[in-house]
Amino acid sequence: MCNAYTLTSTRSAVLEIARAMSMPAWPDDWPDPEPRYRVSPRTRAPIVRLDGDRPIWSMALWHFLPPGTYDPPKYQLTNARADKLAAGWPWKMVSARQRCLILADGFYEPEKLAGAKGTVPWRYYSLVDRAPFLFAGVWTEVTDRQTGEVIDGYSIVTTEANEVIHIHERMP
Repeated sequence: MCNAYTLTSTRSAVLEIARAMSMPAWPDDWPDPEPRYRVSPRTRAPIVRLDGDRPIWSMALWHFLPPGTYDPPKYQLTNARADKLAAGWPWKMVSARQRCLILADGFYEPEKLAGAKGTVPWRYYSLVDRAPFLFAGVWTEVTDRQTGEVIDGYSIVTTEANEVIHIHERMP
């Protein structure tokens, strides 16, 4: 997963997901979702997380700050490898109890292997009908250093690419 996805679905499409999950509709105090053709790290986007035992919406920052730390790590933790969630810091601390779902309707992958040099085109993946879907994720609280506001931050869980995403070794 190369740190770019889309969320262009209408409010009614998002409400269908909420109904299917028996959770509250899109929060009344949130504006209707505007089409976002590129959600990228360090921007806010809607996620579904648990509050106690009930699912809730949260407008979260795509930036994962490991619990107990204040300074961001050297590399952005925007993606969490599924095979490393139980292995150790920082994922083991949140993988069992702070899972979330990330609303999207498509994502981008470069047409090259990760780490390869050079500029290449990006390929876009979505469902045939462009319906919204949910990525697996983990979340934690992030404190904005400038405002002191405590907000949710998230990371997308990735796994080995399947035969459809054969041009890249990882996928959401």
